[in-house]
Amino acid sequence: MSRKQDEARQCRTESRKSHARPLRHNSELPRNLAIRHPQGQVVPADPSNPENWSGENKLAVVIETAALNEQELAEYCRRKGLYPEQIQRWREAAAGGNDDTQRLSPAERRELQAERKKTRQLEKELRRKDKALAEAAALLVLQKKARAIWGDDGDD
Repeated sequence: MSRKQDEARQCRTESRKSHARPLRHNSELPRNLAIRHPQGQVVPADPSNPENWSGENKLAVVIETAALNEQELAEYCRRKGLYPEQIQRWREAAAGGNDDTQRLSPAERRELQAERKKTRQLEKELRRKDKALAEAAALLVLQKKARAIWGDDGDD
């Protein structure tokens, strides 16, 4: 008996014990996912960093978990090394058309981080100079008031 069949039988047995409905089988998934993943591996075998999975794999997880209740979802996440919050974010991204989430290459990510750091430094410098300018303006106003009150000595 193959490992896949053994896991399916174990899943059916566990679902009967808990009186919960069984997990979705690959035959219930859309046909294109079954074609792309004929071995039944809907998600990558290496769950080391799920955020770097392709959009296709994330969508497969969203589809696979769509009909699961909270308890089944938690069990699924434990088996796959995921968090329910990740799946929720992926579900929202899929619903939103994934329009605002772009995958950046490592070089682009470093460049973006460098630009953000430079922007923060420039903003910090601008705030410092604004404070210095405000202080200088206040001193000039005080100096003018002092001259108006005591007169201009010319001893400055």
